[in-house]
Order: sequence, then structure tokens, then C-alpha cells
Amino acid sequence: MLHRILGISTLVAIGSLALSPIAKAQPFAVPFSGTVEANCEETSMTPGTLQLNGSGTGLTTDSFGYITITCNTPANYSIDAVEQLGGPPEPSGVSKTAIVTNTSNLPSEATWVNGPVESGRVIAEDNEMEVQMSVDWGGAMPAGTYDYEVRFSVAAP
Repeated sequence: MLHRILGISTLVAIGSLALSPIAKAQPFAVPFSGTVEANCEETSMTPGTLQLNGSGTGLTTDSFGYITITCNTPANYSIDAVEQLGGPPEPSGVSKTAIVTNTSNLPSEATWVNGPVESGRVIAEDNEMEVQMSVDWGGAMPAGTYDYEVRFSVAAP
């Protein structure tokens, strides 16, 4: 009988330990957040060349210029200006035209004829942009070396 009481007591004691509440870990969380600003940057550039147009009154694209723009978001681009950087001074009334074409996955084109006309789109990756331009003086161009640049900007909508 004593064995039985001791056996039952032992089972009750072990069962009580097994069923007694065990301290559980309390979960906690630490949140994090961050902001990535829209960004586009030039990753490569090849200058273009100009040649005298057929009438001798201006310069036109001989070989396209190229620029690769890498963006982390889709964006719009527009041509800001066609600027003369060097050469004989331009007379008043010079006509300037530029075309920038995105030849990558989202083909689009921006045109500038003596001022902004339209804009194009870029995607969130590498965008190869083909650049061409022309300038017409309206009369014979003096001999000299002429330097121009097409300026354009890319901005997230």
C-alpha cells in the first residue's frame, strides 16, 4: 500500500511539474524604414560630330552622340537647350534643332526646335540615349571649329 501511495505521489509530483506554467519568451519587434530618392545618373557618354549641311548654311549631325542614363525609377526627360560653346559667334536668328531618342526598352523621343517641343520617357534601368542636332545660320558659315552641346534633363514624375 505504501508503494502505491509513494507511486501515486511521485506521479502527481511529476505531473505537477510537467503541467506547471513555464515562463515563455515575450516577443518584441523593432521596425525599420528608409527612403530611396529617385535618382538618374550618367554612366557613359560618346560625343557626336557635326558636318556642314548641303546648302553650306549650317551644321548637321554626322555621327550621333550617345549617353547612357541609369535610373532607379521611371522618369521623364526633356531637352533644355542647344548651346554654342565655341567657334565664330552666332548671328541673331540662328535656328537650332535637337532630337534625343531613348533607344532602350521604352523607345521615346524628345524634340527641341528653338525651344522645348516635347519630352520622352526613361525606365528604371539603363537607358541608351541617341542625340542628334543641327544648327542653321541662314547664310554662309564662316570657317572655324564649332562646338555645341545639347543639354537635357531627367526628372521623376
